[in-house]
Amino acid sequence: MSRTESGSSQAGLASRSTADPGPPPVLVPLARRAGSTRSVLFHPLGGGLGPYAGLIAHLARRGPVYGIRALGTHPGEEPDTTITGMADRYAALLGQLPQQPTLLVGWSLGGLLAWETAVRLTRERSADLPDLILIDSSPRPWPSRDAHQHVRQEILRRSAEQLGEDMLAPLARVVDAHAAARADYTVTCPYPGRVLQVTCTHGDDPDQGDAWAALSDAPMRRTLPCGHFDALGAPHLRTLTGFIRDFLATAAR
Repeated sequence: MSRTESGSSQAGLASRSTADPGPPPVLVPLARRAGSTRSVLFHPLGGGLGPYAGLIAHLARRGPVYGIRALGTHPGEEPDTTITGMADRYAALLGQLPQQPTLLVGWSLGGLLAWETAVRLTRERSADLPDLILIDSSPRPWPSRDAHQHVRQEILRRSAEQLGEDMLAPLARVVDAHAAARADYTVTCPYPGRVLQVTCTHGDDPDQGDAWAALSDAPMRRTLPCGHFDALGAPHLRTLTGFIRDFLATAAR
């Protein structure tokens, strides 16, 4: 897959010019088409939205799509250092939308953030809970510091092929902040809404499905035969969008 977990085409680390008016909003409109499915994509480790490019095109056929980028990817911003801080911020942003989202989607760290944000929305309103799609995301801490270092090195290696040197330093800072927040965090709150949980065979946590199932009422579980960084690229994106289509069709019944 050519896109990194942070993403060179992301909203957070796009090329800047001298006429740059400043950082974009944290909640970024990605597609404005009309439709009944209102989707929100949550940034993975590193803060960008570039990896979702193919998935955005698919979701946009169903309705408007927003993305949530991380703080820290632009000058003057400090990255969030806790999962709870990010989820609180993102739930408040979604509360400002004219229409509440019907679908929250996250890959890697983004899945955990989507879950925790959905839990906060549940506390504020009991009806019309958004559906959740978790893509190779674990609710449990990384098993070791070595796991953190491996992911960090892989993100920076892939990013170096597409980003300038001046952009790698802020990316590394965001990656480290997110990794520290993720290192000892465990999801404990259940979610009563509908959930699609997709595991990669060579992914983040091979037992993540059982861990999420303990927090959800009969989630739909599917598997992609690929590695963590390949889930959103060809040829696996086509399989993933098929899973999503079936899930949304089932949820609509």
